[in-house]
Amino acid sequence: MRPTVTIDIGTTRVKLGFFDETGAQLASAKHPTPTQPDEWGVVYDVPALLGMIAGFVSGLGVQQRGRVERIAIAGVGESGGLVAPDLTLASPMILWFDQRGAAILAGVGAAARAEIYEVTGLPASPNYGLSKIAWTTRHTVSAAADLVWLNISEFVAATMTGVRWAEYSLASRTMALDLAGGSWSPRICEIFGVDSAVLPPLHRASEGEPVAAEFARRVGLANSVRVHVVGHDHMVGGVGAGLQPGEILNSTGTTEGV
Repeated sequence: MRPTVTIDIGTTRVKLGFFDETGAQLASAKHPTPTQPDEWGVVYDVPALLGMIAGFVSGLGVQQRGRVERIAIAGVGESGGLVAPDLTLASPMILWFDQRGAAILAGVGAAARAEIYEVTGLPASPNYGLSKIAWTTRHTVSAAADLVWLNISEFVAATMTGVRWAEYSLASRTMALDLAGGSWSPRICEIFGVDSAVLPPLHRASEGEPVAAEFARRVGLANSVRVHVVGHDHMVGGVGAGLQPGEILNSTGTTEGV
């Protein structure tokens, strides 16, 4: 493996690490996930989150920072917010369990719910991203054009690279991904009154982006470092555990997934 800074944005904790080319962990930190209530539910304290991540990276020793080749970001699957091209937030960055989209979902009939399940593999639920996307597009007043929805891990990656993209396993938790086609579903978005143009290009976890020069300078990394959104925490855990076809993983943390 390549020397890598790892970031895991969980429901309760943010776990940070630095691993060398042998897989040995040379540094680690754990912090409570910074959140705060708003009028409708629970959102991330984004400046605090970005500050703790940058602080960990810049706090590594000079020699350790010089060895870093990759940054790998994983996290919860259904959180997110609307992000402008200049990477400012046009909406709150909403936590996965927030229910502000429930009223929109309540108006979706049985036939549409069956279609959602057939296309996305997910039962219609306000936990998933699409009802939150519908809520934010209805409640956001922004002069910015080309707003896109990013998961919290994708947003952190965007602040490091200047590039907005979605990773497939996180996309699969939005309730907007056509699993068979491996692409966003305009039809499912239409059910919620959402324009699928709000969904960014899809990248695989292996498709990283180079770190932006300004971020590299600020935290003391080489410009050659690449940033990868590696995926949804439960699914990444399955890969790490060596899950094989025909096997089942019971992944537990603040929540439990099978």
